[in-house]
Amino acid sequence: MSQQFNANNEITVPRTKSLRFRLTATVVLSALFIGVAMAFFLTNIYQNRIDNEYRNKVVALSKTVAHMIGGETMDRYLSTLEKDEEYDQILENLRVIAREFGLAYIVVSTFTEERETVVFDSDEDTDGQVDLGGYGINSDNETVMEHLHLFLSGSRIEPYINDSAWGVLYMTGEPVYRQDGSVAGYAFVSVSMDSVLRERNTAYVLLGAAILLIVFISVVVNLFVVRRYVMKPMKIIIHDVSEYQPDAAQPKSEPQIRSGDEFEILERAIIEKDMLSVQYAESKRREEALAAKTGFYRKMSHALRTPLTRVSTSIQIAKRKPEMADELLAASQADIMAMAKMIDDALSDGDEGEARE
Repeated sequence: MSQQFNANNEITVPRTKSLRFRLTATVVLSALFIGVAMAFFLTNIYQNRIDNEYRNKVVALSKTVAHMIGGETMDRYLSTLEKDEEYDQILENLRVIAREFGLAYIVVSTFTEERETVVFDSDEDTDGQVDLGGYGINSDNETVMEHLHLFLSGSRIEPYINDSAWGVLYMTGEPVYRQDGSVAGYAFVSVSMDSVLRERNTAYVLLGAAILLIVFISVVVNLFVVRRYVMKPMKIIIHDVSEYQPDAAQPKSEPQIRSGDEFEILERAIIEKDMLSVQYAESKRREEALAAKTGFYRKMSHALRTPLTRVSTSIQIAKRKPEMADELLAASQADIMAMAKMIDDALSDGDEGEARE
């Protein structure tokens, strides 16, 4: 991918391909995934807890009621269909249990294929209460018809959902045994699912709010960490790289990143590399200048040696032969002028070279 530059001559990349976008998307999606997973597992845990709580509740209370009444008591009231003080006391006890444990109702009854005969009904509403006696089985109630063969066989009934005239109920039936072990009827205990659903919905709302808060805090913290310890150091490094000019002397600088991690090490390495590059360029420039001066001196030494030798020779001859002094003086002057011109040319070439550098 080719580099792109903005108005400040800084390196940029497409937004959707930037490290910031990808890290932000990763953080947000990860937090959302964790939130959804938490919601799923916590909801299942809560639902199982509610199911177990109400299951244990109706099972334990149905067993208590079945043990409290007994099969012989049921047989006595079914045979006479007459109430007495003991009947009223048992019914009141059942109503107290229903109120104390938040039950919809407690019904103790027995079944035949045609009808259900009720012995005790804890419903305190006289319009809804079924009195001692019997009433026909509602064949339209699919749940009752599905469990009828169990009622007739005297089997223990597992908790089930019953959509009845009293609403949606979570209920179970416990066989009421006679002393000889035979089944006289059933003690039914039911809890209104309306209250359960209201409680569950309230719990789900609170649970969802808590998960959203956790997800929000997680996203904020992670984005702060990404911005502080990843994007900010990356921006500093990109800026330094964008401003770097290999041919220009870089000012000595101190690291701006103080994170103590790989980014700080990378910035220090870049700064040290810049300083070494500047030092190398300066050293190379000095070596080239020294080489140029050395070459100049060698050239001048070689160029001036012959004329100087000729001048020196002319002076020695003039001392021995004065008659040749004028001739030798003229030759020496020519040599001296040639040397002066040579020096001037060499100096001019050196000045031009330094100007080019």
